[in-house]
Amino acid sequence: MHIDPPLPPEPEGPDSPGPPPAPVAPPVAPPVAPPPAPVDPPFVADDASVTNQLDNVLNTNSPLLTQARTRAAQESNRRGLLNSSIGVQAGEQAALNVALPIASQQAGQIHQANLAGGQIASNELLAGNQITSNELLAGGQIASDELLAANQITANQGLLTAELASRETISGFETASRELISAEAIAAQERIAAGNTAAFERNAATEALARFDAAYQDAFQNIMSNELLPAEAREEALVHLAAMRDSNINLVEQLYNIDLEWVSAVPDTDPGDGAAGEFNEAAYLAANPDVAAAVASGEFASGLQHFQRFGETEGRDPAGG
Repeated sequence: MHIDPPLPPEPEGPDSPGPPPAPVAPPVAPPVAPPPAPVDPPFVADDASVTNQLDNVLNTNSPLLTQARTRAAQESNRRGLLNSSIGVQAGEQAALNVALPIASQQAGQIHQANLAGGQIASNELLAGNQITSNELLAGGQIASDELLAANQITANQGLLTAELASRETISGFETASRELISAEAIAAQERIAAGNTAAFERNAATEALARFDAAYQDAFQNIMSNELLPAEAREEALVHLAAMRDSNINLVEQLYNIDLEWVSAVPDTDPGDGAAGEFNEAAYLAANPDVAAAVASGEFASGLQHFQRFGETEGRDPAGG
């Protein structure tokens, strides 16, 4: 059986199609960097002071404030005091009595929101630090971070407790002041209407001022003896307390038609000099931090006691200059 051999391939000529061209890869776009992650703005706490919220409430056209002023005006008109300073003061005091609980509630809500916002920011920062620490140190560094977190939480709780205690002290003073003001205002107006205003009114004014002073001193001692309260919060509490005291004094002056000055007489140690100096408790403590610390620790009952025992011989100014 004969088998023909395979034919050789034909030579490629100029007209031969040749091999197909190699495929060309499509162009590759350069990688695009992802956009940077958005950065949250730093947390800024809102003003949670009762004084600021009280101003906001009093500056609104609230129907509750209008109703309170209207009722006070009607009551003053019934007593024949509508156009008097007592009538005006009664109207503003009625509005204040309505606005103060609202302002206190709003301040508490803002304070809680500030605490929550600050805590979230603090937790986020702490979480970032802890991740970095875990990558670098591992193992034992984790335990250290957990201890630091626990200490931070304890410190925050201590500051929060101190802040709440200070607010409770001020709130108690404000409540006591409102109750005393209401009782004294009603009693004074009834006695004025009856014409019995001489010695009885002077005694009543003295008793009212004594109660205001006792309440102020108790609140002042509570604030100064609170070691956990930050300096800024203590200063804010003292300023608010002084404002409440001055408001109480002004109301007593208007109710009893007297002119008062909130000072304490310093006993004259020189028999030959009949003039006694005037002592300002708040200014004396502000100008003498060492005395304020001694009063807060219980070493002295007040700045006046320190001045009588040592401050005068040391040449300290009783008016805090």
